[in-house]
Amino acid sequence: MSKIICDVCGAAYPETSSRCPVCGSVHYGTPEPTSNATVTARRERDTSRASANRNTKPSGSNRRKKSKKNSPFSKYIAMGIALIVLLVILISMLVSSCDNGSKPTEPPVTTAPQDTTLPEIPCVGITLSVENVNLTEFGQSFRLTAICNPEDTTDLLTFSSSDPLVVTVDEVGELVAIGPGTAQITVTCGDAIAVCTVTCTMQQETEPPTLPPETLVLNRSDFTLSYKGATWQLYSGDIDKSLITFTSADETIATIVNGKVTAVGKGVTTVYAEYGDQKVSCIVRCSFQDDTTTDGNGGVQEDNGTSGTGAYTLWNSYGREHDNDASIKVGETVQLFLKDSAGNKITVEWTVSSEGIITIDGRRITGSAPGVVTVTGTHEGVTYSCVIRVFPAAEA
Repeated sequence: MSKIICDVCGAAYPETSSRCPVCGSVHYGTPEPTSNATVTARRERDTSRASANRNTKPSGSNRRKKSKKNSPFSKYIAMGIALIVLLVILISMLVSSCDNGSKPTEPPVTTAPQDTTLPEIPCVGITLSVENVNLTEFGQSFRLTAICNPEDTTDLLTFSSSDPLVVTVDEVGELVAIGPGTAQITVTCGDAIAVCTVTCTMQQETEPPTLPPETLVLNRSDFTLSYKGATWQLYSGDIDKSLITFTSADETIATIVNGKVTAVGKGVTTVYAEYGDQKVSCIVRCSFQDDTTTDGNGGVQEDNGTSGTGAYTLWNSYGREHDNDASIKVGETVQLFLKDSAGNKITVEWTVSSEGIITIDGRRITGSAPGVVTVTGTHEGVTYSCVIRVFPAAEA
């Protein structure tokens, strides 16, 4: 029987078989004649190859099985790779968003500064709450209201009094009665002006307070004698002068006998009066040259600072008889006027002994610079005088 040698694996098999029993290959050619030795050799070779094929076939089978066994892991690996790619994409998007947020902003566009100054609004008129005010008590107050037209004007509203010794006014229109008389309150706002008339009708004190008859009181606490030999009756009370002891601290300047003070020399001294356990004093200023003498009554006279008949008395702006020696500060004002026996005010034209220390406006005397001057005035042939002492203004 003829044998067929497989072209693929070299195995010999009968020609009656269409396929190789070892590798399954189909033979389409004519069977090759062979001898028994050749067939035997081929069989041995085929047996070796078959054995080798059998030995290697399980390995191939294992690889196929292992490949089939590992196929689910391939899916997991693919899913992991997809997740990693997705995570990388998300991180990239997040970093890109942060980069966009951290980009420096462009500097703001600057524009030229605009003029914010408000336009000026002038005042064209002022309306006062009242045009006449009557105050009847010392220290009485009243609020004067002023309305500007227009109300939003940029002009400044101010108040001023024509006579602060009658009535004062502050920056908001608060009036305060100071003394009897009439004064005008002028209200200004830009070019607009309004006036309110204030009348103070309170009664002044016309007589000194009544003291117990046994109280020792001098009629002056400080006065000036203007020349050597001038006198002043310092005590005029009800106590018998013989029961009072009068002494002078320096009799080379002034002496006192029975309450009457006499100027001796230039300077300042103090005189005393003692009655029982009471002791009072008065400063005496002798302001004159040592060799100046004048006959007759003069200086600070005995009749309340007047010479002659004494029909009038010298008063100051506070409603009291003047002591003929007034002290004011720079910038302060005092008023000097006469009163007749009926209490009527009489304005005297005053003159001053030295310029630059005070200014005089009618009966108003204002301190201008520190110093001492004497003001004098004459009425109906009688001369009246007063020493004005001006001190520096108090420091703020």
